Amino acid sequence: MVNDTIIITREISNSANDQAQKISSINDNMEHISDTVNENSKTAEQNAAVSEELSGQFEVLSGMINRFKLKR
Repeated sequence: MVNDTIIITREISNSANDQAQKISSINDNMEHISDTVNENSKTAEQNAAVSEELSGQFEVLSGMINRFKLKR
């Protein structure tokens, strides 16, 4: 009876330790995902800014090109 209780207590302790390790691993992975999402967000903002700049440059270039008339 006492031995059974000791065995069960050890199993519970081992299971609790396993769960704690898995929870720690999940937390680490969630932190990694969060970092990746933040990095992707920053990259998207940079891409939007570059796209806006290129659009402005295209408008300027289009205006310059439209000054020229082709002879036929």
